[in-house]
Amino acid sequence: MTTQVNVPSRRGLRGPDGWSPIYANVPDGPRVVQQLVGWYGGEGEPPATGQYVGPVGLVTAIAQATDIRGAGDLIGANNLSDVASASAALANLGGVPGARIISGSGLATGGGSLAANRTIDVPVATQAEAEAGASNSRAMTPLRVAQFVASVSGAPSSPSAAKHSAYTVVPGDQAITLILSGSDTLSLSGAATLGPTFAFHVLNAGAGVWTIDPSGAETINGRAAIKVYPGESFRVQCTGTTFFTVGRPTRVTQTVAISSPVPQVDFENMIVDVEFTAYELHLLAVNTSTSSPIGARFKDGGSFVSTAGAYVSGHNATSFQADMIHLADGSSDARSGQFFLPAPRSTSPRGLTLYGININSNTSLGGRYASVPTGLQGIRITSTTNLASGAIRLVGHRD
Repeated sequence: MTTQVNVPSRRGLRGPDGWSPIYANVPDGPRVVQQLVGWYGGEGEPPATGQYVGPVGLVTAIAQATDIRGAGDLIGANNLSDVASASAALANLGGVPGARIISGSGLATGGGSLAANRTIDVPVATQAEAEAGASNSRAMTPLRVAQFVASVSGAPSSPSAAKHSAYTVVPGDQAITLILSGSDTLSLSGAATLGPTFAFHVLNAGAGVWTIDPSGAETINGRAAIKVYPGESFRVQCTGTTFFTVGRPTRVTQTVAISSPVPQVDFENMIVDVEFTAYELHLLAVNTSTSSPIGARFKDGGSFVSTAGAYVSGHNATSFQADMIHLADGSSDARSGQFFLPAPRSTSPRGLTLYGININSNTSLGGRYASVPTGLQGIRITSTTNLASGAIRLVGHRD
């Protein structure tokens, strides 16, 4: 069984209103603390005043009160507003004094006092400076490097100057292309004068042979002088003490076309060049006036040797002259052949051997210069009659 009991509700008695504190910020030496200075909003007698706010409540001693500024303050060791030495305060705050200087070095220029904004500049080479390679105070960007590489590879760089007679290369010829014609000497100023970055191109656009001659005892490719043959093009580079070539051909060709009957074709310029270590001799559809055999003589001691028995050949025609090396049999067809000639120099005794194939008759040919020459000076292609048509080519090989 359940019994319900009704309990009447009663409201309690109303108490007085509570007090709210009033705080004031008061100095304590270098510190600032809060002090309870009054109360408001309450009824009846207000609580006591004068205490200070401490870490966990009110305290009576000001020394125990909490500094409401925290770690920061306005003391001279930490601030600028109330100190006599601004520079000391700036250092305390981790600042940089205006008297400090920044300056460039190496390729960098500019700078100055940090009392103002400063700019450090690194000058970039112009395309002309990059290709010339003479400045040591400019920076090379990837673009300038690409432009330099393009200037020293492939086609000769501009500007150019034509030379028809003897000329001396000077510093102002940096990166120029000297276009040669005729036959003469290209002298080089001293390597120290031209400098370690100096370079120029040379192109022999004529039919003659030029000589490049360094100053005094200086050398080029380790030699006292070098030749520039028709059609040759390469770069000459200075190191400051010597010279060397870049892109110079190792194979040089000289071709003589026979457009009308001639008694012989002589090759001398390339033969006396000690840079060549071997030669190829090509007969290109050569005809004689009466289908006579074709032979070769060598120049020694200032003249072409024509002494009977001076040459020994394993495949001489019985009717061929005894003072030549036999190259091709007589026939009504044009003779073509290719022969290899090792180049003898100063070693003595020595022989001179010519090897090859007569293409038309498929006859193996060979011969030897039996005397001991003082120095090979030339090779002459001739016959018992005139050479009537075709072409003869000499190919020289450098190391």
